Amino acid sequence: MRANGTPLTLNELAGYEIYMLSESSGESMVLTVHDPLVSSYSVSGMSPGIYHFSMSAQDTTGKLSALSTVVSKTLN
Repeated sequence: MRANGTPLTLNELAGYEIYMLSESSGESMVLTVHDPLVSSYSVSGMSPGIYHFSMSAQDTTGKLSALSTVVSKTLN
């Protein structure tokens, strides 16, 4: 859904941006997913610690949505 409340159709969706932040190192990363049909994404090589994730959708004109709610995950 767009910020103004109008629906966003699948053919208007270009992909997603996933924002990742390592709490221990402060390192951040933006991962771009260019396929709007992708419903999962794997990241390898992460060190143990607490990570925070958020994402936004991108439409075909390049506009990004507001960030999603932040979720956190602890890797052992």
